[in-house]
Amino acid sequence: MKWINEFLKSKIPFYIYKLRKNDSIVYTEEHNNTSIIILYGIAYILKTFTNKESITLAILESGNIIHNYKPSTNYYYKIIAITNIFLLSFQLKDILNLKNYSNHQTFSKFIKLYNKTEKRYEMMHSVLAHKYIKNRLIQLILNLSQNFGIIKEKQIIIPYYISQINISIITGSNRTNINKILKTFYFDKYIEYSKNKHICIKEPIKLIVSVHLNKTKNQAL
Repeated sequence: MKWINEFLKSKIPFYIYKLRKNDSIVYTEEHNNTSIIILYGIAYILKTFTNKESITLAILESGNIIHNYKPSTNYYYKIIAITNIFLLSFQLKDILNLKNYSNHQTFSKFIKLYNKTEKRYEMMHSVLAHKYIKNRLIQLILNLSQNFGIIKEKQIIIPYYISQINISIITGSNRTNINKILKTFYFDKYIEYSKNKHICIKEPIKLIVSVHLNKTKNQAL
């Protein structure tokens, strides 16, 4: 893994963690200036407030980075593994110090990680920007197909299993509602499921059109 080699070459201390699917770690104010790079796998990050309300910030993959800029007692972050993942944690100051020395190449690669990760936050915003859960779910499926999808036999397959519980957390809904909407998509033949319960998008154009139709219908009410 290239980042392990980069850190070894630059003599930056780091730790490696493994999370199994659906495992999670809490990222609090105690982790101030601690950054995490996802080396392998897919996870999502929640921001949870003291009143127990949560919001999904991003779905992240290998090559994305997590950093707690503003530690607070009012909220904490939670990283939840969608697949098995490996994480590399380190102190941000050790990377920033590279800017003052000769190892500009590692520092430059680190900045690119931030730019890549920022796009993931923007894509999550495009999901939560929708008022209605059905539209959020459609946007989530489209985003997942764009980022991770594999085209096979005129279908787009999301190549990993994501549970309805995780989908409900990501979209700010509940499992019952998500199950109902997914059944509608299935009976309308927008999606189907593989033997591994992976979502297969049969009609991506119809899903896109459905979002616009839902918006028009709701605005007319």
